[in-house]
Amino acid sequence: SAGPNAQLGDLAQFGCDENGCSIDDIDALVAETRPLAVPPPASPQELQRKEEALAPRLTEDPSSEFVSADPAEVRRFVSRPAGFTYKVMEVVEDGTIRSISITRGEVLASTALRKRDLRSVALQGLPGQDVGPMLVSRKGVLLLGLGELRAIVEPHRALLFGSESRDRTRFLRVFANQRRSAPEGGFSLLFVESALLAHNRLLDSRLLDIRRSTEPVLQAPPVLREPELEEIRQRRRQLARTNSQASAVSTALLARLDTEGVEALLDVEDSEKAAEAVEEWEAMLEVYLRSYSEMSRECSRLLSDIEDFESSAILALQARRLYLEQFELSLVIASVSISASNLLPGYMGMNVPNGLEASDRAFVGAVVLTLVICGSLFLSLRWVAARQGFFS
Repeated sequence: SAGPNAQLGDLAQFGCDENGCSIDDIDALVAETRPLAVPPPASPQELQRKEEALAPRLTEDPSSEFVSADPAEVRRFVSRPAGFTYKVMEVVEDGTIRSISITRGEVLASTALRKRDLRSVALQGLPGQDVGPMLVSRKGVLLLGLGELRAIVEPHRALLFGSESRDRTRFLRVFANQRRSAPEGGFSLLFVESALLAHNRLLDSRLLDIRRSTEPVLQAPPVLREPELEEIRQRRRQLARTNSQASAVSTALLARLDTEGVEALLDVEDSEKAAEAVEEWEAMLEVYLRSYSEMSRECSRLLSDIEDFESSAILALQARRLYLEQFELSLVIASVSISASNLLPGYMGMNVPNGLEASDRAFVGAVVLTLVICGSLFLSLRWVAARQGFFS
């Protein structure tokens, strides 16, 4: 901790070592939640399991410009922040695609971006994290983010960040064909439209797959089978994520059209064509705004159907529990009735002379009387239980 006369520079390396700077002190948090009793020493296997449970930990550079779960990447950034190399894919206006290595300083110098803008596209989200969409303009440069696609779009080229993936290759295929079918469009317009179209088709495919697997179950009466209920639960998670992504994109497009405007997205130098370009951008964004909004509504409708199914399943489960309780109550009444009717056979079975031993009809009469007592008592107790509302 800093003393009363400490300088701000004294804290420049707080929490840092050769692997970077820790973001959260996990050991301190564990110590705070640990019980007062001292636990027995852990075995090497338990220690390894605890380390695996805590790994990977996020580390950062002292300025928090770069964060990663890989300490080697953090060390590489700390050694040369301006010379930190990104492996990107460059897409040029003439159709050339190549993988290049470009330093952080070169990107900032060529695009005139600020560090925070570069962070928004260069740093990939954590595994499993749902990163929100992005379509912003900075001094004639577009920052684009849709799903796994993260790119800096300049008037005549684009830099795609991140590792190779099927979604990025598929986007490049869509962009190549869109460029071939509409060569008169501007590079930035075609690039953004291809990204919106590819992401829209991806969400359409996920929604179709979810609907195909859930519609037969939703249309049938609720069946309380664990595999089907687990399938519905998993599909609901996927549907909620798809709905969130579609809603986020539609919100971003609506904000761009209503408040931010599309003039900043233009890469047209001739002022006479600016109005036409604005109209083209607005038309394109409105089309995809409508498409993503419809998808979001469809996801919401399907989520509502799944919620209705889950409510019906809960009611069916409660009804089954009620039948089970009624059956259990019937067994209790039968047990009481049988126990009470056993008094007569018990009396006759005692080793005490009662005058009935020599009678030929005493045994038959005892059996009949026992059954009558048992049946009468069972029906009487069940009638009382029904009057009290224990049977439907």
